[in-house]
Amino acid sequence: MKYRLIIASLALSTLCLIVACNKDDEQQDPKNNQELIDLRLEQLATVDRYAITPLFAEVENSIEMLGNKVDAFSANPTIDHLTEVQQSWIAANLLVTRLKLYDFYDQMTALKWNNLTVSDKWPISKPTVVEEALAQTSTTLDANFIKESSSINFAPFPIIEYLLFDKDPVETLTQLQNQPRRMELLRAAKDYLLESRVLLQANWEAVKTTFLNASATGFTGGQNRMTNVLLEVLRETIIQRLVALEIYTNFGTFDPLSLENHRSGQSLALIETILAEWTRCFYADYGATEEVVGFDDYLTGLNQGELLENIGNAITDCNAKLAPLSNLEQDIINNTAEVEALLSSFQNLDRLLYADLVSVMCIELDMDECDCD
Repeated sequence: MKYRLIIASLALSTLCLIVACNKDDEQQDPKNNQELIDLRLEQLATVDRYAITPLFAEVENSIEMLGNKVDAFSANPTIDHLTEVQQSWIAANLLVTRLKLYDFYDQMTALKWNNLTVSDKWPISKPTVVEEALAQTSTTLDANFIKESSSINFAPFPIIEYLLFDKDPVETLTQLQNQPRRMELLRAAKDYLLESRVLLQANWEAVKTTFLNASATGFTGGQNRMTNVLLEVLRETIIQRLVALEIYTNFGTFDPLSLENHRSGQSLALIETILAEWTRCFYADYGATEEVVGFDDYLTGLNQGELLENIGNAITDCNAKLAPLSNLEQDIINNTAEVEALLSSFQNLDRLLYADLVSVMCIELDMDECDCD
């Protein structure tokens, strides 16, 4: 289904399919200039050293903490333990969301930690899928069941969110106390995460050397892959995470299932987290004490100071439009104009990237990531 507001506002971005690598007298040739090649390689090393490796460690620790909280809750299901496992899930989920910015070779998507490609995959949009699994008493609910259930979008983070947040805390506790298979499924999702978390580093190591040496500007280039992922994640924020606004303004109805993490009330926090990590990646703002290289340094090397300033202003505007919002589910209905302003700010950033940054950096676009359907 297409939504006219979003498609109209992104019409200019369809130029991404035909943009060429344009050069003028003041712009260097990214493909052949050795200084720019060196900058690209330094940027790839920066991302590996200061973003990916530390974030892997954070995620692994967070998953371990979540597993411990699930075990404690399973052994002694109380309201206090339920609150602790809910908070642990929120922390882990936001960390995994940050990893999406660094999924350059689909090495993390394969783990099924979260499904962020199609809007109806990241929440459990059809609770009957879970309830039917719970009702099939002949089926053993374990980590292998989660792994083999990809056809029904059984991603572990959305499953845990559904089990922990779909009802109010008292009813959730009662369900998990009185329906053993709900607790069994919770443990299964947890076990799957604990088993698969160790694959993160292994999957990255399998492609790391290729990435770090991918100095080309074409699609095989490491920077090119980074840029495509940045564009993809921004599009997900615009089209998927804010699509509930378009449904509401077009049809006058609010569908909470169109918001990611609506059950846990984390829809807005998710967008804030994505933008913050997006900004860190763009500026290489990882708190490093050594010299690092980000997209800002590369644009400076291309003599694109004006474009860099425009992108910076657009990022600032996105943050400014986020500031007045407190609960995306409620704001869509009660503060529609503010949410529309937020969507517009993301669209402006999107246009700058597709119309200008792609061109000056000679980026080759992944056609799937340029799809706006």
